[in-house]
Parts: sequence; C-alpha cells; structure tokens
Amino acid sequence: MSEKRIPIELARQCAIRNLQSIFTVAEWADFMGYPVSTFRRLCYRVFKKSAGKVLSETRITYIRTLWINDLGLSAYKVARHAGLRDEKALYQFLQIRIGYGSRELRNEIRSILEVQSEQN
Repeated sequence: MSEKRIPIELARQCAIRNLQSIFTVAEWADFMGYPVSTFRRLCYRVFKKSAGKVLSETRITYIRTLWINDLGLSAYKVARHAGLRDEKALYQFLQIRIGYGSRELRNEIRSILEVQSEQN
C-alpha cells in the first residue's frame, strides 16, 4: 500500500496511467493507498458505481481511445497497453463487458471515424 493516499477523485486518472500494473480492485486500492473496503466505499460514494465497474469502464474507454488514435494498432498491442495478457484476453474482456469482441469494436470505431471524416 502506498504511504500516502491519493485523493479518490483522481482514481480514474491514476488507473489510466497505470493500467499495465492495475488489473484488480485490490491492486488499484493498494496503488491509491487505501484498504480495499475503504476504497470500494469511497469509489461508490464519488462515482456512484462499484469500483469494479469504474475500473472496467476506464479500461474500455482507454482501449477505445487507443484505436481512435491509431486504428492500425494490433489487438495484441492494444491488449498490452491496456494491461491485458494478449489479444485473446482482450477479446474475452470486451466480450464479457460490452457483448462483442475486439474486431467488432475496431470496426465500430472505424465506421464512426469514417462518418466523422465525411461530415468534415
């Protein structure tokens, strides 16, 4: 556990910067300097969601951002940047949380970017 507690309002930013070393809520709480139970309670109070939900949403947003910035990134590279083992772990993570895999997510982002470029 960190010697100094990081304000809970900065939890998402800290998670994004450290996704490669934070996968569980326990690891996140430890990084932030809180006991797990306190961290869970504070997350719910501040974000109105469970800490696990906040961490998952943060990771998904980060994955989307990586592909928005560079559609050419391989699923493996995106997985590694997002703190996941490999492209299979990325697929499983996305399938469980958003209901479709990495290929579908990348195609969705590609479609959105194409529509935006046509509008400009």
